[in-house]
Amino acid sequence: MNLRLPRPLLASLLGLALLGVIITLWRGGEARKAPPEPAKPSVARTGVLRFPPGSPQLAFLKEAPAEAVDLPASEPLNARLALDETVTSRVSAAVAGRVLRVGPELGDAVRAGDTLLSFDSPDFGAAQADLRKAEVDAAARRLAWQRAQRLFDGEAIARRELDEARATLEISEAEVARARLKVRNLAPSGAAADNQNLSLRAPIAGTVVARNVTPGQELRPDLPEPLFVISDTRKLWLLVDLPVELAARVRPGDDLLVRVDGPGGDALRARVDRLTPTVDPVLRRVALRAILPNPDGRLRPEQFARVALADPEGRKGVRIPAAAAITEGVQQFAFVRTAQGEFVRRQLQPVLQDDRYVYLPEGEGGIAAGEQVVTAGAMLLNAELASGD
Repeated sequence: MNLRLPRPLLASLLGLALLGVIITLWRGGEARKAPPEPAKPSVARTGVLRFPPGSPQLAFLKEAPAEAVDLPASEPLNARLALDETVTSRVSAAVAGRVLRVGPELGDAVRAGDTLLSFDSPDFGAAQADLRKAEVDAAARRLAWQRAQRLFDGEAIARRELDEARATLEISEAEVARARLKVRNLAPSGAAADNQNLSLRAPIAGTVVARNVTPGQELRPDLPEPLFVISDTRKLWLLVDLPVELAARVRPGDDLLVRVDGPGGDALRARVDRLTPTVDPVLRRVALRAILPNPDGRLRPEQFARVALADPEGRKGVRIPAAAAITEGVQQFAFVRTAQGEFVRRQLQPVLQDDRYVYLPEGEGGIAAGEQVVTAGAMLLNAELASGD
C-alpha cells in the first residue's frame, strides 16, 4: 500500500525536524562555551601558593629573573653621551673653492693623512703665484747685493749703497717667507706647485661621525658647520648634571654605574674626570664629565643614560623590577616562583629604590640572583594568599 502525504504536511514535518537539530546544536555549543570554574590555589603554608596545572590564573602572571649588580650609592640621574673632544677634530677649508671629489662616507674609518676631499681654489692659485713672484724678486735682489758687494770691495761704491742693497734683499726674503707661510697655511699637507687644486686631509685617525659636504659644493672659510667631524669613538664623554648636595660626595677618579638606554642596556662603569667649580645659575646643578670606554663602538654619542654613584665599598647586590614589589604599610614583599605553579612571598630589605628597580643587598635582601620574580600579577597572588589565609 503506497501512502503519500500531502506536500504541505511533508514540508511542515521537515521544518520541525530541522528546528530540532538546530536547537540541539545550539545547546551543545552553549555548553562548550561555559567558562570553567577557576581552580582555587592551595595554601601549603604561610606565604606559599600552589596552583594546579592549567589554572587560568597562571596566564596572567609574568616573571623576570633577579639580576646580580653592583650596588649604587645614590638614586639614578639622567646623563648624555658625547664625543671626547680631546680626540675629535672638526675639519674645515681655510680657503674658498669648489669641491671636485669627496672621499670617505659617514661612518668610515680614516687614518691620519687620508684625503677627505679635493677642491679647486683660485685663491690658492693666487697664493702660489705670489710665492713664485716673491722668490724671483728675492733672487734678483740677491744678485744685486752680490754685485754691490764686489763693487764695494773695489771701492767703486760707498758703504751706503751696499747697505741699501742688503736691506732690499732682506725685505724680499721676508716677503718670500710670508708667501711661503700663506701657501703652507692653505695647504698644510702640501699641494702641487703647478695647479690650484687642494686636498683636505684627515688630521687624526678615527671615524667620520659627521659629513656636511657634497661634490660641486662651493666652499668658504666661514661656513657655519665643519665639512667633516672625525673622532676616536673608542672612548666617549658622559655628561651629568649633579645636584649640589650630591656633588660634595664626588671626586675625580670615582666610579659611576652607567646604564645606557636602548636594547641590552648592560651595566657599565665610567670614571669621573672633571667637575665644574661653579654651580649653573639656571639649573642649580654642577656639571660632571666622566670617561666611558667604548672599545666595540656599540655606544653612540647623544644617547641618553642613567647614572648612579658606585658604592664606595664595592658591595654587590640584587636588582628586581619595581613592578614586582608590593608595599604593605612600611614593609615590602615580592613573589618568587620556586617550582612549577608554586609561588612564595618574600619580605624585601631594599637599600635603594627608583622608578624602575629595587636594589637588595646580596644575601640579605630576601631574594637571590637568578630567582624568578613575578613582575605582573603580583597583586593577584597577594589577594589569593589573603583569601586563603
